[in-house]
Amino acid sequence: MNLKIQKCAQCKKYNGKRFCLRLNKHICWHCCNDLRIDLKCPAECEYSQRDLPENKNIKDEHKNLVQNYKTDSKAEVMDYLEKSYKIYLSKENPIFNKQIPMILKESSEGKKLLIDKFSELNLHIAIIPIFEKLLKIKGIKTKYADKVDVFTQKTAEDIAVEFITYLAEQQWDRVTDYFKDIEDNYLKNPKTVELIISKLKDLKLIKNLNYFDVLSSGLATDIRSAFCTFEINYKDYLTVFLINTASKENPYWAIDSIIIGEVNLAFSEADSLAFIASALSKEEYDKAFQLIKQLENIYFLSPDLYYYKGLYFSMKGENEKALKAFEEAGILDINFAEAYYNQAFIHHSEKQLDKAKELYNKCLDLQKNNVNALNNLGTICLYEKEYDKAEEYFKKCLSISPKFKYAQDNLDRIKLFIENDKKDK
Repeated sequence: MNLKIQKCAQCKKYNGKRFCLRLNKHICWHCCNDLRIDLKCPAECEYSQRDLPENKNIKDEHKNLVQNYKTDSKAEVMDYLEKSYKIYLSKENPIFNKQIPMILKESSEGKKLLIDKFSELNLHIAIIPIFEKLLKIKGIKTKYADKVDVFTQKTAEDIAVEFITYLAEQQWDRVTDYFKDIEDNYLKNPKTVELIISKLKDLKLIKNLNYFDVLSSGLATDIRSAFCTFEINYKDYLTVFLINTASKENPYWAIDSIIIGEVNLAFSEADSLAFIASALSKEEYDKAFQLIKQLENIYFLSPDLYYYKGLYFSMKGENEKALKAFEEAGILDINFAEAYYNQAFIHHSEKQLDKAKELYNKCLDLQKNNVNALNNLGTICLYEKEYDKAEEYFKKCLSISPKFKYAQDNLDRIKLFIENDKKDK
């Protein structure tokens, strides 16, 4: 349910998410990088190159090696660095006696000079591969070779890119691995992951996935969660949410959830579901169903959405479809007590009492004071002539909620049932 997407006015290829004050047009981050590396963008633009903070430790001839700019992802950072350093290496450089590095690389003596001089600078380990790629050399040294930071370890964005790569290749066994924690345990449970993979396989967006690009990524301040939004097939968006299952110092990123769309839609889910709840409460069933179908194109892994879908079908008397929706809600969120209760209620209404009891008890494992589940278990016991058990359930209901009329009425009925049994004998 994406709004119409505006193409980049510059390349006409990627999506134009960024408004360029220089061109007065919407452009993509690739084209933004192409423009801003000449340092001519207006200072009012938040993406323009900034003046470096005063730092006496940075020599004048080294200042072009240090960048100060805003980006929305690691992919954009690396692209910007490669493009800006390509310009840097194409100019006379005081480090190399005012010679041009891109010309020096053409001779063996020049290459040795480049390696020696860049090694003396002790460059950040992350940018050495960029220089080696542009200059077609190998062997630049640095005392920071063992330094571990956001650029040298696998980031949440790196993991998300790997995940999407395997999705595009439909390597489902590899995709499954990204839902495991550092000790190779499933983050949720195998049945949940199985359902997630099944739903991913059914997505038209995934079936047709032949191109993706990082649009933006972000990390929570506690470094426990992150997101990465992708542009898919030059027209759609997909956001992957990740969770750190190891430690702050040594993160291990696994996939937590996915939505179809940009990251801001994650903050709209509760409001969107509230519209469905409102429509159902007003018996506006067509409106509710339309909203459910629309939101399935975004929150396709939302247990709450499937719960409301189950409510819709149960209100329409379509128990089989309702049961499937409630089951999916319970699988996607194994702590979803209400999903278990509603499954139990349907089985109860269809006289599948063993299954109903199992699910009512599953609900009570999560909500021990759920009076509806307790009362319904009592009614099953009443039906099965287990009067002592029934009495326990009804009395427990009333201890939790003294004014719970259904439990009081059922408690009063026990004597009548016992008397009828005696008459039958």
